[in-house]
Amino acid sequence: MKLIKKLSPERIRDKSISMGLFRCPKCNDAVKRRLSNGRMKTCSLGCRKSKHGDTKKGANGTLYNSWKAMKGRCYIPSNKRFAHYGGRGIRVCIQWHDYRNFKKWALANGHRNGLTIDRIDNDGHYEPGNCQWITRQENTVKGNKVNLMFSIAEANEIRKIYSSGKFAFKRIAKAYGCSKASISRIVRRESYIEEAVCQ
Repeated sequence: MKLIKKLSPERIRDKSISMGLFRCPKCNDAVKRRLSNGRMKTCSLGCRKSKHGDTKKGANGTLYNSWKAMKGRCYIPSNKRFAHYGGRGIRVCIQWHDYRNFKKWALANGHRNGLTIDRIDNDGHYEPGNCQWITRQENTVKGNKVNLMFSIAEANEIRKIYSSGKFAFKRIAKAYGCSKASISRIVRRESYIEEAVCQ
């Protein structure tokens, strides 16, 4: 497989393991593996389509697509949503790099067609203790909860501060006492505030 880039080392069983992001030549997936495994010809997980049979249409096909989309957001820089996931450090836990482990968790935790995977802590990773299945409508409502934190004037002030190019999300978030994700949504106007609601 072709190495895309080296990743930060991870602690596995009290050992620091060098990790890398590789491109599988067979399925074209970007997969995270130990650097020592880079000599493998294929990812051996995403390529085992005949093993799980979930690449076809249907409930599990939708689940497989959710899994691929989740990895794409976190590990493929060309993904249009990478900046809001992998670009700010969001990762997929090691065990979920194997689709079969992800599928087992999903089916045991309420997955069904029409639901989308959601991170409970928006600044946390994709992992069993931080994920749930919710409807797209619930996801939209959750994303708009940031509106309760600021007035229209404050939201516009945040956008003005960011557009000046002098301050990053992290510094603005610290000044306003909220998460970087909240500032990001306001700047991108994903959380448009219709009424002034101050705390």
